[in-house]
Amino acid sequence: MSFIDLPTGCVEDWTPRLTPRPSRARDSQGLPRGNINQLGKVWAFDVSLHAMTQIDALKWIAELNDNTGDGHRWVIDQGSLISGSEGAPLVAGGSQLGTSLDIDGVTNGMVIPQGAFISIITASKRYVYQLASQVTASGTGTATLAFNTPMRVSPADNDVVEIAAPKIEGFVDFDGMSFARRRRFVSGGAQFTITGAR
Repeated sequence: MSFIDLPTGCVEDWTPRLTPRPSRARDSQGLPRGNINQLGKVWAFDVSLHAMTQIDALKWIAELNDNTGDGHRWVIDQGSLISGSEGAPLVAGGSQLGTSLDIDGVTNGMVIPQGAFISIITASKRYVYQLASQVTASGTGTATLAFNTPMRVSPADNDVVEIAAPKIEGFVDFDGMSFARRRRFVSGGAQFTITGAR
């Protein structure tokens, strides 16, 4: 599959959300009784771009409007949440399902905080998950990741796991970007949403 890589930088903030939204079981009076866990949920990121020069803005516009590939790819900027080298993380063993994943090849003692996002490349496709709890890699570079949603597919042994710079692949919704002539054509910023491919 061929994905268009979005530029890095110029991101003001982003908001992650699961889609579709959780369903609620309700009693005969319509009161909520609990969540209905749906398989196949994907992450979407609402991204706000800050003001930027015309050159930077035109680059963003060109990439966001490029429909020549199978979708877009964006690096999830987690700032200083994860520091240091991740090593070469891989899935440790096939046929894993559910909300936990054994990995190896991680830098010894690396801490992956609760709430961090990771991506797994399975059959040339990326799947994004969020950690439900903090984990520290062992002295031999192994770790068990706990997710807050079930894995959508079972990864193969030795599939690549991206921790320090996870990426989402999917489809972009973008309504354009305006330019202020009185400010030498500096863009006032813009918003877009990228939703993981199903």
